[in-house]
Amino acid sequence: MLQRGRGGGWLAAVRDPERGRDDLLTCLRQDPRLESQEYRSPYYATLAMRLGVAAEEIAAQGVADEHSLTVSTLAEMAARGVRVPLPDRVLQGYGVPEWTRLAAWPADTPAAVALHVPRGELLASPDLLERLTTTSDPAEIAVLRDVASNGQGMPFYLAWEILGRRGDLSLFDRAEAALGTRSMQGAGSRRYFRSLPAPIALPLARQWIRLSGGHWAAAASMLGEHAEPEDVPYLRELLPMVLDWDMDDIVRALGRVPELGPYPELSTIYQESCHPFLRGRAAEAMARTDLDFGSRYGFECLWDCDSLARLQGVRFAPMGDEVAQRLREIATDGSERDDLQAAALSRLS
Repeated sequence: MLQRGRGGGWLAAVRDPERGRDDLLTCLRQDPRLESQEYRSPYYATLAMRLGVAAEEIAAQGVADEHSLTVSTLAEMAARGVRVPLPDRVLQGYGVPEWTRLAAWPADTPAAVALHVPRGELLASPDLLERLTTTSDPAEIAVLRDVASNGQGMPFYLAWEILGRRGDLSLFDRAEAALGTRSMQGAGSRRYFRSLPAPIALPLARQWIRLSGGHWAAAASMLGEHAEPEDVPYLRELLPMVLDWDMDDIVRALGRVPELGPYPELSTIYQESCHPFLRGRAAEAMARTDLDFGSRYGFECLWDCDSLARLQGVRFAPMGDEVAQRLREIATDGSERDDLQAAALSRLS
């Protein structure tokens, strides 16, 4: 479990410190991450500090690659006040994740400006997002369509996402043609279909989910947003295939239909998937569909390496002394996500 970043692995290491130290150093040396972007360093750093593993022992596992799990773990320890054997130039490359600092933008921000706002800040500006989604101003609609047709980078993706939210079908054929392509246009089309409102999305999803490739992926993303009870039988047929992170939409879709839960398959995914992101999705879906989730998994989720899984632990772990102490740790951890800290404070109040 420690290799997968599960909270149960962190807790087991604390209960058996000698074995926990060996397992931790093995994980850091072998780097079990499937992708270098997996944000596991706080998980291993806090465990190392809890077990009293010296920074020098961790560095001995290899620091030649500045993007390795060993280096990121040492950087996380340094951010928490531990002296580590890394040069300042390396440490400067690691800091507080950007999600902890999101600025809200005013609702009257023009579309041409709003499309250049970082996506996280746009989502943190609900009044602005709502205005762009509902605007009837021909000039602003033209800006959205032009950037989706001719733009580059994040403004291009945001334009497609907002057009989807609007249910704007003017570029539908272009979006469908790009499905399944490994291109900027393909990524834009995926955002578009995921964002379509249910009355448009669900008929498409139920038709395309029987296809393959880009159409199947678009259908899964739309069901992840809007699934209804009639979709559950086929979704459950697909669940045995769901062990890779890119099938998380099927898990999200089941979480949309709590009235037919619980779904035992979600527990299997939670326990067996090597992808922390998918485990977090499974935890979220179980929290919505299974009344026993809190008592079965809530406690260990509080220490999971995945922030979505930790959030479910914060919300649903049965309250007790250990849970209250962990909630206080999360609430005061400056590197933790804002939503997790807020949820922890709410549980403590």
